[in-house]
Amino acid sequence: MKIRKRPGKERRFFAGMALPLAAIALFVAMNAALLVRAGEYLPVPEILEKIDAGHGLYGSAIQPNTYWLKQDIYRRIKPDVAVLGSSRVLQFRKDFFDTSFANLGNMHNLQQVITMAETVVTEHKPKLLVLAVDFWWFNPAYSNDEFTTEPPDTRMRVADLFDAAGWLFKGKLSPRDIWHILAQDTANVGITAIARGDGFDAYGSYYNDSLVTGEVKHRDAKFAITLGYIKGNKLRFSHAATPDKKKLQEFARLLRQLRRAGVPTVVFIPPLAPNVIDEMAQHPKWSGYVQPALAEVEKLSRDAGFGFYNFHDPRDIGGGNCEMLDGVHAGPVSYARLLKIMAAQDEKLASVVNGRRLDEIVKRYSGRGSTLGAREVDFLGLGCGTSPRP
Repeated sequence: MKIRKRPGKERRFFAGMALPLAAIALFVAMNAALLVRAGEYLPVPEILEKIDAGHGLYGSAIQPNTYWLKQDIYRRIKPDVAVLGSSRVLQFRKDFFDTSFANLGNMHNLQQVITMAETVVTEHKPKLLVLAVDFWWFNPAYSNDEFTTEPPDTRMRVADLFDAAGWLFKGKLSPRDIWHILAQDTANVGITAIARGDGFDAYGSYYNDSLVTGEVKHRDAKFAITLGYIKGNKLRFSHAATPDKKKLQEFARLLRQLRRAGVPTVVFIPPLAPNVIDEMAQHPKWSGYVQPALAEVEKLSRDAGFGFYNFHDPRDIGGGNCEMLDGVHAGPVSYARLLKIMAAQDEKLASVVNGRRLDEIVKRYSGRGSTLGAREVDFLGLGCGTSPRP
């Protein structure tokens, strides 16, 4: 007895399978197109060319190639003045200076700073290097090795597609954002830069206007997260009583390398929020390594023949909590303020800064976290003023 085949049933089965497969394919294609059109996977030279030509910003939401971006920025500009350090120096900006400038900030640890300094020495010697030092580089309880140097080329991963879907589902990307991305009618590159207006400019400085204007919720409002790290013995505020001698030796070798290469250097300690400093003072048993580390950094800097400035406590130079972006990152006003002070004591620095612009920033925006004027809100939740001074 022959069993008859039922082609209609088979067709319905395969049709039923085809629908979800087509939906998956559409999902993949849409999200992939969104990421590619946003420039998330552009090579660094193309990113720089685009943002430079259109005065745009680069802000990736996937895997920012910051280290390689800074390498290319330095080679491209061959600046007279370079600023090198962690993310705490990203608010140094081109208009602070009267000459060519590159911001090499966002180095995640001392080793990345040393590697970037090798580029400075071998590729192009600037007339002046401004080097910012974080005290936690010398914390023996904090290796800072959770950060690694990303690969030079970002490639699409499956997780990226789901991230993009999540942004769409949660409404983090508006229809207007999607239009700009697909139409490519913006000079900004990367989802974060296009959707929020946050990112690196062609000189390497970072703009995070969405934070200051309140467009995004502040993670460290009232410095709650930073203060929690201090109380909870976490990350860069992990408990330690004495400085790491090995890290101090590495720093000393860095200074000697710069001196031998003939790179004039100014070393400084960036400011912390006063509230954070006061909290640290309540834990002298573990924060006892900080002042000895800073004292040794000063000694090593002066022994190398470099200028040294300690701005650890911004109250010493007229700054305060309201000029901070969070517990450990000062805003552009504080950096204009401390740059004025350094330039007043260093002839080489005085010859390259835009003194008039620095005076204007400090006078008009004193006590503010940005130079955005009325657009700035009380983003820290500290009752900080927002209107610009006349």
